[in-house]
Amino acid sequence: MPWTIDHKTPSADLRFDALASSIGKALILANLFESKCSSLLAFGRMASKATATHPDSPSRDDWIECWKSGMLGACLRELGTHSDMPRHDLSTLDAARRARNWIAHEGGLLTSNVMGDWDRAEEHLIRLRVHVTALAHGDNIVSGWLYQVEAKESAP
Repeated sequence: MPWTIDHKTPSADLRFDALASSIGKALILANLFESKCSSLLAFGRMASKATATHPDSPSRDDWIECWKSGMLGACLRELGTHSDMPRHDLSTLDAARRARNWIAHEGGLLTSNVMGDWDRAEEHLIRLRVHVTALAHGDNIVSGWLYQVEAKESAP
């Protein structure tokens, strides 16, 4: 296993710096997506408690019940069985969840093989771009929901 920080003069090939920067930005997006999902789950739990303490309050939709589970994947599976939510949104969110996991667990794994061989690094960058795109589509849905919760109006 080579040194994490090389003691040699930095390479003149800035493509590897761009790759590392892209991976860092993808990790930030993945963390923000996870944070937004956590916020939605917390909102769902609070709304669920409010319903339990005030039985005359309006009933909550399927999301509130799902959010109690605490896991986005479990929530998506349950919603897929009985929700009015468009199947496209469900599949988009599931793809975003898988993309987030890939970015967090595999996207940043740059072995010496990848960092020493631009062809392999470029293949990694192509896979990263595919996952970032899927994550962005799901993040757009979740961001719209958060906007509606916070602004109490439809997302633009």
